[in-house]
Amino acid sequence: MPPYVITALTHPEPDLLAEVRDLRARAYAVHRPEVAPRMLEPDEIDERPGTVVLVARAEDGRAVGTIRHTARTDGPLPLEAEPDLRLPAGFLTGLWFETARYCVRPDFAPEGVAPVGLMLVKASYLTLAALGAAGTLVASRGAMAARFTDFGFVEPVPGAVIRLSQLGGLEHRVFALRMGVDDDAVTAAGHPFARFVREVDSPEIDLTGLREKFFAETSVPVSHPG
Repeated sequence: MPPYVITALTHPEPDLLAEVRDLRARAYAVHRPEVAPRMLEPDEIDERPGTVVLVARAEDGRAVGTIRHTARTDGPLPLEAEPDLRLPAGFLTGLWFETARYCVRPDFAPEGVAPVGLMLVKASYLTLAALGAAGTLVASRGAMAARFTDFGFVEPVPGAVIRLSQLGGLEHRVFALRMGVDDDAVTAAGHPFARFVREVDSPEIDLTGLREKFFAETSVPVSHPG
């Protein structure tokens, strides 16, 4: 049995959301302590229809990693990055998501297995694929930006920087992944991380029933093929 398992939740219970917020605060406290208190506050996006929260749990039950995907559907508000950035034609057509709140427990590093942070990125891609997503946006900074570009994320507006009010006005670059376009290109180029994400079986990831639960709870755009 792997030392942690990542599952996808479409309507997390309040107790779990409180645990996720605590994990976010712990992770942000390492590099951005001024932001950490904000992470403890309830976030309505976590409970919005069309949101998927991925949670990695250790064998002892602790939440050790998390990342969130929020759909841009017909009903809910636009994605967080949209008010600050005008995207070119061809983006946000179909079912798009925004990927955010990537956090890993700082003191969790089991030996002999892939790091939970790496597996959260893989689980994110598999989640988008399972839901038939057209793509996702992510606002990132620092070393994490390189991890996304390694898998083919592109800057829809090269060099653009936005300030996310939810994170205290910190500057972020915006990246996008067009499913079936950018991911195919980086796989064709032979990038080892792309092959790992798309071809290697990972028992640490369990997305059982995700697609059925998501579409039972969410109004998706008419242009979505599913």
